[in-house]
Amino acid sequence: MKSELQIVERFLPVNKYTRPQRSIEKVEYIVVHWTGNPKGVNEGLFTWFAVTSVELERYGSTHFGVDNSGVMQFIPVNEMAYHVGSRSYTPWKEEHFGNRYPNAHTIGIELNHLDWSGNFSKQVLSYGAQLAAKLCQQFDLDPETGIIRHFDVTRKDCPRLFVTDEQAFQQFKNDVKQHMRHSERHCNGR
Repeated sequence: MKSELQIVERFLPVNKYTRPQRSIEKVEYIVVHWTGNPKGVNEGLFTWFAVTSVELERYGSTHFGVDNSGVMQFIPVNEMAYHVGSRSYTPWKEEHFGNRYPNAHTIGIELNHLDWSGNFSKQVLSYGAQLAAKLCQQFDLDPETGIIRHFDVTRKDCPRLFVTDEQAFQQFKNDVKQHMRHSERHCNGR
């Protein structure tokens, strides 16, 4: 199932909890998440970050949301989102970031899922892979090493499917690589 990727920009209002307008230092990784809200949609994700998180004085946001209708961008890619912070981190984070704040070096993608097992629709996976391919090309990242799970940094069960099924995560990265090859052929007129 392949549809042309369209990105709808719907930027969060500037506030200290979800869009602090702090610059990203350098994009080194794309972090994939699940919303933790079965059958959620991008509009609901926007409302959570724009209204609910602020009212609850809760830090959290992401750059992109992906649902069956497409991709919505909440924060420009040159600004930091609060999507992978934690009180404690994994040894992987320490090895790859050291004392640096992961949010200042990553782009977050939230994938809306079907159920509590974390299954994604084919359309969400397709849009997510197309988006990740575009971002890998934009920031010169290798999908094999440049796409990580929230789990890798914090051990949070996120995205659940990619935590419980390593093959599903590898397939997602393979799909990203395929989209990158297709994009390169298209740009080169082949």
